[in-house]
Amino acid sequence: DTQTNTLYWYDFDNTVVDNVNRMTMGPNNELFFEMGVNGIGGGAYEGNIIKLNFNTDTFTKYHLTNAHCSNPLVFDSSGNLYAEGNAGFVCKIDFSSNTVTTWDLGQTETGGVSFDYFDIDQNNNIFASIQTHQKIAKVDQSSNLVTVWLIPDAQEGPFDIAADSSGNVFFQAGNKFWRLVPATDTFTKWDNFAMQNLDMDGNTLWGFTHNAAWKLT
Repeated sequence: DTQTNTLYWYDFDNTVVDNVNRMTMGPNNELFFEMGVNGIGGGAYEGNIIKLNFNTDTFTKYHLTNAHCSNPLVFDSSGNLYAEGNAGFVCKIDFSSNTVTTWDLGQTETGGVSFDYFDIDQNNNIFASIQTHQKIAKVDQSSNLVTVWLIPDAQEGPFDIAADSSGNVFFQAGNKFWRLVPATDTFTKWDNFAMQNLDMDGNTLWGFTHNAAWKLT
């Protein structure tokens, strides 16, 4: 607790939790994290997401059978959780109705699709970085339309991604930093500069290089 300089320790023994992985903070002082994905036969999978409520010190395990969801990444303004799934799936988990919506980005390519990063803009459009094909994908939830942009001359990436309040998308690809303006289909790149662990606050972008923290406005 940075307000009181107090460290709290949570012992996962004798709980539903095992093999804790990626984490993200949600609303209402709750922490969400991955507990892995288990095969359950017949080509089906069970995604496991755990919620730790710091107010009540309780754990809740969500079994997402066949929903292909395991890696919680980001929340939207309505409290819906978006998670990375298996084989190119993006998942939206609505806790108010206990429903899961999935989008299969693997259908956008002939080969296998892999991504580890995505973000949500202020209109709840989903932007995903498809590292296997050097592309950025956008999912418009209002129409379920998927738009894909090929990053010009990129040989690897993109890695990390952040969308600002104006709808611009920032990401790293190779040793370069990029901006995509979806409204005009235009890319801008900055050579010999790259940031990781991107985080957007309105139109202010935060990130890290190997020896510094950066703030771009």
